[in-house]
Amino acid sequence: MVRAVDTALGADGALLATWESANQVPRVRGPNGDDGQPTELVELAARAQASDVGPITLDLVDLSVEELARAYTRVPPADLRRTVRTRAREIGGLLEGRATLTQRRRLLVAAGWLALFAATAPAA
Repeated sequence: MVRAVDTALGADGALLATWESANQVPRVRGPNGDDGQPTELVELAARAQASDVGPITLDLVDLSVEELARAYTRVPPADLRRTVRTRAREIGGLLEGRATLTQRRRLLVAAGWLALFAATAPAA
């Protein structure tokens, strides 16, 4: 579980190393007689992996941005801006939902490209 969270968060092994060193500390019985298992951490890990954004959705967002980049000089500015606004609303909707940090980063990068296209589109 910790390895999956480390990967999902892009922590490059830092979370896993911390977890392994924490596991070397002897466990203490909890005040309620439990075995000291960190259930809160397990719940946190599950939340970190929860997402409403699938890999195919992210790939389609990336493809959409790449297509806009290729069409940038060929599409009339008004059409470009309209498409950019539509894609930006779609990405905004995805950002309002649950996404892992890696997914959120990809969405924000795509949104940044859209902002660049909108800001530098030739005047009509």
